[in-house]
Amino acid sequence: MTSLLKPFLHDRFLHLLVVLGLLLACFIPFKLAGLPRAVDWPTMVTLYGLLMLIMARFA
Repeated sequence: MTSLLKPFLHDRFLHLLVVLGLLLACFIPFKLAGLPRAVDWPTMVTLYGLLMLIMARFA
């Protein structure tokens, strides 16, 4: 389990994004249950696909 988490523990950019996301979530006027409706899921899927292509290129 620690080998799975180790890369994330050293990723400062990920830490910044998580903290920024939590901070911004405090100022959002809608409830947490409505958060999935606020996410543009087709864009997220596209970004995930691009990330997979980039990772496959450098693997």
